[in-house]
Amino acid sequence: SHKVIVMGDVFGQEQQPVDCLLAASATMATCSSPYDEDRIITNNTVSMLASSNGAGFINSEGWFCAVDQCPTVIGQTVAYFDANHITGTYAGELSVPFRDAFQTALTVATRH
Repeated sequence: SHKVIVMGDVFGQEQQPVDCLLAASATMATCSSPYDEDRIITNNTVSMLASSNGAGFINSEGWFCAVDQCPTVIGQTVAYFDANHITGTYAGELSVPFRDAFQTALTVATRH
């Protein structure tokens, strides 16, 4: 390929979304997971490696987490299908931000 774009890993959930959301005491707080420090370190490392090798990088953190929390429900949409995969509905909602991030990463990527 002439240009390579690397996608950062999605921040997952500590519990199964359906189980949490259907719990009698479910709230936004109880159905959110804290930032995963290991995943942040991994994404930062992958970003640096991508950059040093001429690849673009898409950081997905802001699409899933804010203020050190990663909620199961974002806006009015259930974002996670299971602990580590997003729903098709939320993926559809990310189509414009993803396209914009992809275009930006593409301009950063260089031929090697």
